[in-house]
Amino acid sequence: MESTSPQVKSFITFAYEYQQRPTEKNLTQLQRQIQILSVISDLSVFEPSCMEALEFYVCLERLLINAEHKSSLMWKILTLLLHISHSEKVRVALRDDIQLMPILTELLIAVHHLKDKNLKVLQLMQEISYGIEIDRFEAWLMRLLPHLVSMAVEGSMTDESLYLDIAIIVNVCRKSVPATSCLRNTHDHKALVKMMVDFKSADAQLRLISMELMLLLNLDFKKHHKILLPDAVDTLLDAAQDGLIRQSSQLLRLSVDVIKDVSSEACLQEVLRSYENYPDRIQALLGHLNSETSPSLANILFQLFNHIITLELPQLSPLLHDTFQKALTWINNRICGVSAITLVQSILSVGGQSFVSPHVDDLLTHIKDVLQIEDTDFDAEKDIGIVAALLCLLETLCSLDPTMHFKLSMMLSPSIFSTLLQALLNSSSPNQSTISESSPTQEDTVLKLKIGGFASTSNLKSEVVVRILTMVKMLGAQKAEFVLEYSQMINSKAVMEHIIRCDRSTKPEVVVRVATLLSEGTVPNESIHILIEAKQDANRLLELEATSQEKNSFGRSYLTHSPTNPETDERIEKIITTLRKSTEHGEDEGGAVSAVMDLYEYKIAARFYTEKMLQNALEAADTRIRQTNIALMQARAESCRVQSLLKMWEERVHEERKGKENWQNKVKIIENDSKQMREKLVKEKTAISRQVAELRKDLNSLNNDLQGKEEEIKKLNKALADANAEVRNQNKIIKEEQDNGKKVREQVQKLEDDQRKRKREFEDLTKESQKLEKQQVQLKKENSEQELLIRSHEQSLTEKEAQIEEMTKNYMALKRIQDMIHNMSAATPKV
Repeated sequence: MESTSPQVKSFITFAYEYQQRPTEKNLTQLQRQIQILSVISDLSVFEPSCMEALEFYVCLERLLINAEHKSSLMWKILTLLLHISHSEKVRVALRDDIQLMPILTELLIAVHHLKDKNLKVLQLMQEISYGIEIDRFEAWLMRLLPHLVSMAVEGSMTDESLYLDIAIIVNVCRKSVPATSCLRNTHDHKALVKMMVDFKSADAQLRLISMELMLLLNLDFKKHHKILLPDAVDTLLDAAQDGLIRQSSQLLRLSVDVIKDVSSEACLQEVLRSYENYPDRIQALLGHLNSETSPSLANILFQLFNHIITLELPQLSPLLHDTFQKALTWINNRICGVSAITLVQSILSVGGQSFVSPHVDDLLTHIKDVLQIEDTDFDAEKDIGIVAALLCLLETLCSLDPTMHFKLSMMLSPSIFSTLLQALLNSSSPNQSTISESSPTQEDTVLKLKIGGFASTSNLKSEVVVRILTMVKMLGAQKAEFVLEYSQMINSKAVMEHIIRCDRSTKPEVVVRVATLLSEGTVPNESIHILIEAKQDANRLLELEATSQEKNSFGRSYLTHSPTNPETDERIEKIITTLRKSTEHGEDEGGAVSAVMDLYEYKIAARFYTEKMLQNALEAADTRIRQTNIALMQARAESCRVQSLLKMWEERVHEERKGKENWQNKVKIIENDSKQMREKLVKEKTAISRQVAELRKDLNSLNNDLQGKEEEIKKLNKALADANAEVRNQNKIIKEEQDNGKKVREQVQKLEDDQRKRKREFEDLTKESQKLEKQQVQLKKENSEQELLIRSHEQSLTEKEAQIEEMTKNYMALKRIQDMIHNMSAATPKV
């Protein structure tokens, strides 16, 4: 994943600033940053897992080339390299990708007279050179090997640098035929062999490395039998046990390398087979292997056990159970899991059916626990090797017998393989490394790169995908659920892309697996079009790669220039031939032998010049190739990132297109629904409009009636007001009449009887008038109620009008009575 170390980012910034402006200030900042990096304990920030790490390595390489040998910057860089080389992934990147060995070779030759610095360079070269593979002659080999041989011959067994010299020679020659040939052509190599033969009193480490070097040189071991003493295996196992106790991976790794080389020699296998103390020694090693042991040491120890187990010695049978149990506890470890699984497979192969049967339940339980991987916890770069080894082990178990095959199908569920396959597919696609764009919903930019270089892990992932399909298909022969799961797995374009990638593999077993999957009719008909699309995409990528190679290809030129004239060479050959014939026949033509010798010297000088020129050309070509490889590595990493981005955007565009189609379908559905709704609303609107028109007509008529009633009420109110005014006038008149009556009482004393009678009548009339007043107040109240009720009840209004009319008649009757009284009062004679 993307490095989160700010120190690495700062180093890259300071390195580029120093390369552009090599000032004292920039140099000081750069050296301070290198010192900070040299004390970082978490070496994972330096591992080749991102573009940032690639820039970090490129900066180190440029600084090593440009820095002076005696400068403090150079040795601070070497200290940093020694520190980070404790990580295997970093060592592999420095060895194979950045190719530091040629640079360190020149540095070693330049500082060979400085003991401390020479020792530091040797230590770094020993770390980096382990596992290097050289498939051609390289210029730096012809400088490094003679120098190391001369240093070893001149040194003594007490020198610390002697072991480093021989170790570097062994590392360089272990997997390189050209390097071994170059070593044999070194003029001091016989002196080195003679010195190694006398290493009888040396320590075990020096003896083992010497033994391996002699094995690499393919010497006559019968002649040099002193180096392979009867206690050679004891020495080897002592070194392994010592390395395990001292936590020294170098010593333990050396034991594994030696036993591997010895077992590869037919004439030396008897040395390993004749050893009788394997049970005690291996039991002692198992006793030192516990939970506190470093996984890297356990990884090397399991490799040692595997080499010994594969000897198939009867005396090893009692150790199989303990070794098997130890290996099972480590199979889920990301560092040593692959070696542990390989050891388990070797034990099962050696132990046979009698050993497998009692241990199969425990083994399947551990395998099931390891394979139940959560998608969020799966790291393809770290877990892919364990998964591949476990699938290989399961295939081996299936092939043992039908009973084991059936038991596996019962204990394992299809969901284990489907989850594992989905985790692999989510980790990256087969044509690119995993990358995610920096955004609020995703992590920072990531470029997963395989250990051993900045190359994609997609090849191994594709092989694991094919193994998963093969395993599910095999289990489907025993359980139908696996057949259904297989059909779902194969019906995926991502899976088909991995299958097509394996179809182009150069490994025969991988191609056979793919051919088996595609040729046995196991691909469903509905998945054929997915297979065709994946094949088309793969062919398109091949065409692009071919086009790129054609554009980037350049003609090779070979050095054909000779420092001598061809005519001169021909003349020299003729003279030499004539001289040889004369010598054979004993003839003396009196030719000048000195002239011939001059010609020989001239020819030798010309050949020497040609050889020197070819060496210089090879050295320049090596430098050019190394620079080109670094540039190509950067270009490939950037290409992977661009392809990942392109793939990601293609997927996004595809998803957007699907989303657009879905939205278009939804829009069509909404348009149809809206059209139907519109028609329904139009009908409802028409009906409501009709109802509104009718209601408006009714409202207009009611408004007209209401206006008429309001006018009538206004008229009645006016008439009522007039009546009230008239009543007030009459009350005034009555009051005046009463006053006049008081004045005339004295005049009517004579008519007391009649007056009392009329007075009673008058009082009755007064009471009736008061009653009428009360009735008038009641009428006012009723009139108000009538005004409130007249709007809603026309019939009540009619009744009230009738009441008003009747009251008016009563009022008129009363008025007439009042008039009569007034007339009577007026007609009464005054006394």
